[in-house]
Amino acid sequence: MGASFTTEDGFTIRIHHTLYVDYGLEITRDGKELYYSPCCLSNDSYGSKPNPDKFDDWGEAEEALFNGDDDAFVEWDEADWIECLKTEADTFIEAYVPEEHWA
Repeated sequence: MGASFTTEDGFTIRIHHTLYVDYGLEITRDGKELYYSPCCLSNDSYGSKPNPDKFDDWGEAEEALFNGDDDAFVEWDEADWIECLKTEADTFIEAYVPEEHWA
């Protein structure tokens, strides 16, 4: 699994699996690595969604999981990751890239 998104300002944000439970995040610009962490994004907040074949609601899927339904949640596909990166690009850049690289 891996996905990337490049902003209008030329930042490329890439998400990837690592040997850790969480997800790695890399931010580059003009080929220069500005940020890298192999375990930046928590799997509690990123990477899974209620199984769309079974549930419309997060709460229903969570209850089913607690009751033993191992298929209550599914992993995000590439489109889900790209949507996340588009939505949160500015937040990631502001949080992890020093200001001198913003201009």
